[in-house]
Amino acid sequence: MMKTIGVIGGLSWHSTAFYYQHINQFTAKKVGGLHCANINMISLDFEPIAELMKQKSWHKLSQVLLEPSKKLQGMGAEGIVLANNTLHQLIPELERTLAIPFLHIADALGNKLSTLGVKKIGLLGTASTMQSGFYKKRLLDKYQIEVIIPDSKKCLWLDNIIFSELCFGTINKRAQQGVGQLIEDLACQGAQAIALACTELPLLFNQDPLQHTIPNTEKSIPLFDTSLLHCQYAVNWSLGLDKDK
Repeated sequence: MMKTIGVIGGLSWHSTAFYYQHINQFTAKKVGGLHCANINMISLDFEPIAELMKQKSWHKLSQVLLEPSKKLQGMGAEGIVLANNTLHQLIPELERTLAIPFLHIADALGNKLSTLGVKKIGLLGTASTMQSGFYKKRLLDKYQIEVIIPDSKKCLWLDNIIFSELCFGTINKRAQQGVGQLIEDLACQGAQAIALACTELPLLFNQDPLQHTIPNTEKSIPLFDTSLLHCQYAVNWSLGLDKDK
């Protein structure tokens, strides 16, 4: 029997649409027929939340997210998906007040990397996602996977690209080349793969599967869309499937 997935969305609505589409697509693929996912969703207004994120007002943000989390629990959700990478740093505080779990995006990534034998991953996303350490701690503690990130200046550059361009659907060659250089730098530091820990980052790449070719070599490095892995992870959890199915 399918478990009910609670989704906190609106963070942004583009990300929420991605989650809703892919959770249902993966469910239909797994179960067949006209089946779709059991989803309870609460969609929030992202503007005030984005402002609190810029201010790094994490305690206020946890209070903002606590109400919809409790509502989803009351509506019958058995686990919660937070459709945003950066705000996952608040999950430990939120879970202390709930009787149901959050389905953590770092676990979705950790499960996938473990099946592939990856032990060192480069992480790209917003500055807060990269620098807050929630990916690094969870992947190291639970999966013995090391996480590396760009230096602080490059983190801020990527953060600006995400919020001033990618969030508005603007894709240009300068951003593609810059992110490509970040990937190459992380590969030189030993990263075996790159986690694209922001829904908009895969827009810079058009390969399927996602990968980046290292210039002047015959090598390419795999790229993992954490939001897509998160959707797969949520569906497997809902259907009671183990991580490898």
